[in-house]
Amino acid sequence: MKHLLFLFSLLASLHASAQQEAKNWIFGYNAGLAFNADGSITAISGTAINSAEGASSISDASGNLMLYTDGRNVYDRNHNIMPGGNYLSGTGLMGDTSTTQAAVIIPRPGHPDMYYIFTLDEPHHQNAQAYPLPFNGTYSNPSGTIPQDDDGLNNGLNYSVVDLSLTGSNGSIGDIQVRNQHLITYNPAVVDELKYKCSEKLTAVRNASMSGYWVVTHFRDRFYAFEVTASGVNTQPVVSHIGPDVSLGGYRRNAIGAMKASRDGQMIAVAHNQKGTTTGTVALNGGVYLYDFNPSTGIVSNQRIVNTNTTPYGIEFSPLRKKLYVTYEHYNGFGGLYQYDLLAQDIGASLVMLSVDDYGALQLAPDGKIYKAQQASSYLAVINNPEADGGNCGHDSFGLFLPYPTFSSAGLPNFIATALTVLETPEHRIPKLLIYPNPVKGSFSIAGAVENILNVSLLDMSGRLLRQWDAPAMSEALDISGITSGTYTVCITTQTGKNRIKIIIE
Repeated sequence: MKHLLFLFSLLASLHASAQQEAKNWIFGYNAGLAFNADGSITAISGTAINSAEGASSISDASGNLMLYTDGRNVYDRNHNIMPGGNYLSGTGLMGDTSTTQAAVIIPRPGHPDMYYIFTLDEPHHQNAQAYPLPFNGTYSNPSGTIPQDDDGLNNGLNYSVVDLSLTGSNGSIGDIQVRNQHLITYNPAVVDELKYKCSEKLTAVRNASMSGYWVVTHFRDRFYAFEVTASGVNTQPVVSHIGPDVSLGGYRRNAIGAMKASRDGQMIAVAHNQKGTTTGTVALNGGVYLYDFNPSTGIVSNQRIVNTNTTPYGIEFSPLRKKLYVTYEHYNGFGGLYQYDLLAQDIGASLVMLSVDDYGALQLAPDGKIYKAQQASSYLAVINNPEADGGNCGHDSFGLFLPYPTFSSAGLPNFIATALTVLETPEHRIPKLLIYPNPVKGSFSIAGAVENILNVSLLDMSGRLLRQWDAPAMSEALDISGITSGTYTVCITTQTGKNRIKIIIE
C-alpha cells in the first residue's frame, strides 16, 4: 500500500511540474482553447487568427500563452499583431494559411524570451509556371487574388525569430527580430525543384540529448532535419533519401497532407494526399507511410507502407503509439476517419472506419485525447480513448463545442510532438517488476513477472522523455550513457498495464 501511495504521489508530482507548451490552442477562425491541468477545457476569447489550415501556438512551461501564428501574421499573448509580422502591411512571414502545416514554433534553448517560427509556403503550380517572375493573375485552384491570398511566389521553408523582450510600435508584447531566413530543402540545380521548393509537411521533436530540437520537413523523396540548439539553427540539414518519390508533376496537390512525429520522438507518419503526375488534378493515388526517426542523428529510415491509392490529409499517433489515426478526403467511395493498429503484424489490414466525416487535421491534446478539425463547423470531433481498439476508442463527431462566433476549418495548431505532456490516469500496475542495479551506472535491466514489454521510457522529474527502448527483452541491458547524475523515472509498458519506478543514476 505504501508503494502504491508513493506511485500515485509521484504521478501527481510529475503532472504538476509538467511542461505545458501545448496548453493553449489557437486555430481556425478566431478559435481558441485552453487545456487545463484538471482536465477541463475553456474557450479563449478574442483571438485574432483567421486560417483555413495551418497554425501554431506556444505557451511557457506554466501554461501561459506566449504567441501564435497562421504562418503569415504573428500575434502576442494579448492577440495584438506584432508589427514585424503583419502580412498585409508588408512585414509578414512567408508561410500560407492554405498550407496543411503552415508553421511550428520552437523555443530557442537557453534564451527564454526568444522563439523561432518555422514556416512553409503553399507550393502553388501557378506560381511555379510563372517562375522566375511572381504570378500576378487570379488563382483558379484554389481561387484567390494577390496579395490577399498569395504573394505570387513559392517561398519554401523559412524561419523567423521572435523576441518577447521587445515591445512593438503598437505596444505588442514581443516583435520580430529576424524575419524569413531561407532554408534549402530542394536541389537548387534542378529547376523544377527550385520552382516549388517544399511540400506542406512540417513537424518537430526534441533531440536525444534534450539540448535542442529537430525541425523536419519533406520534399519529393527526401526528409530534411534541421537541428535547433542554443547556438541557433543549423542551416545544413540532415538529409534522408527514402521513398516514395512524390512527383513534381502532380503539384500543388501532391504537396498536401500532414506529417507527425510520435510523442516519444521515435517514429514519423506521413500523409501524401496525392502522388500523381498531372498538375492541378485530383486523383486517388496518395498513401500513408511510417518511418523510424533517430533523435540522436536526425535520420529517417525503415519505410513501412500503410496504404496506397487513397487521399489522406490529417494524421496522428495515440499517446503510446499503439494506434495511428488518419483522415481521408472522400473520393471514389473512400473517405472519412480511420484507425490503424500499430501493433498488428499487418498494419494496413487492421484499419477500422470510425466516421464518414470529411477530412481535417488531427492533433493529440494534453488531456490524452485526439481532436479532429471539422470544416466550417462549431464542433471539433474527439477520440476519447485513442489507445482502445476500433469503436471502443470513443469517437464523437460533436465532441467539443466552439462558442459563437468562432469555428473550425481544416487545420489545428502544430506543436513540438515531444513537448506534449499528456495527463494520464493511473493504469493497472504490473506487480513484481524491478530495476537492477539501482542506483544505476551505465545501464540497467528489468526483472520480475515474465511478460512481453511493449516499451520502456526514461523520464526526467518534469516528465520529459529522455530515452525509449521498444520491446526490450527481460534482463536486456538498457544503456543510459550520457545521462547526467540524478533522480529519474522509468516507465515500463506492457499489454496489461504500466509501472513507473524511480531510479538514481550515479
